[in-house]
Amino acid sequence: APSASADESACWLGAKAMGALVLKHAPQQTNDYDCGCYVVHFIELFATDAPTDLSCKAALEAKLSRTWFQEAEISRKREVMREKI
Repeated sequence: APSASADESACWLGAKAMGALVLKHAPQQTNDYDCGCYVVHFIELFATDAPTDLSCKAALEAKLSRTWFQEAEISRKREVMREKI
C-alpha cells in the first residue's frame, strides 16, 4: 500500500500543495448555527473581490480582516438561504 506521504503528494488539492493560511482576525461567527452562512458569504465575497496576490499573507490578512463584512450581512444571508431552501 502507498504511504500517506505518497498519497498526499498525489493530491493537488491538499494543504501541502496549496499551503495553509490561518487568518486570526477574520470575521467570526458569534453563535452555533451560522457556520454555513459564514462559509457561503466568505466564498461569495472572495470570488467577487479576491486580493490580486494570493501568495502575500499580509495582503490576504489586510483584506480578510474583522472589518471585511458586518455581522448583519450574515443575518441577511441566512434569510436569503432560508427562502431558497
